[in-house]
Amino acid sequence: ICTKHLLGLGAPDSLVAEFENRFASFIGAKHGVMVPSARYGLYLLLDALGIGEGDEVVMPGLTYFAIPAMVELLGAKPIFADIGLDTHVLDPDAFKEAITDNTKAVIPTHLFGTPCDMEAINAIAAEHGIEVIEDCAQSTGARYRGQRVGAIGGHAYYTFGLTKNITTLSGAMVTTNDDAVAQKIRSVIERSGPAVRSKAVKEAMTGCAMFLATH
Repeated sequence: ICTKHLLGLGAPDSLVAEFENRFASFIGAKHGVMVPSARYGLYLLLDALGIGEGDEVVMPGLTYFAIPAMVELLGAKPIFADIGLDTHVLDPDAFKEAITDNTKAVIPTHLFGTPCDMEAINAIAAEHGIEVIEDCAQSTGARYRGQRVGAIGGHAYYTFGLTKNITTLSGAMVTTNDDAVAQKIRSVIERSGPAVRSKAVKEAMTGCAMFLATH
């Protein structure tokens, strides 16, 4: 689907919409919106939630460099909290200790497919009025106490890059249960222009090579 769209061989908007709907249903979220990349999806989520100058966003110290970069791009400040002694994901107690009056969001990263303790994180976030954005770039389909990650915190983002368990060669998805957030993100995507054809061709060729090498 996405390859055809990137290569300019047609714009299968109905198929993309079907994928968005089916993916959101699979996760258990209300809305799904396709975006060019996970980092841009995070940027759009933060922006749609009004995160900006002077705000703070808590995230685990063990994370991908693009996450704090997107926070800083909006003028907000990334705040690093420790991971658990027995886990490699965000420690709820460390998250709680990192909260200040300027904390507006937390990004629990479900690293290597391991879910964070979302029950504790959600409870802390709700107590302080903090938005929860789940980083599911390495955990699409993972479950936490019977519920798929991405449908627990209210907002989430995923990636479908070449090395992921679900791939569209490039591209990503954001999910949210907030109608206004979904509409803001979709309006930005709908105003965007098509991908650069040479980049799309390169990604398609790389994807084909990887497919042949692994099969």
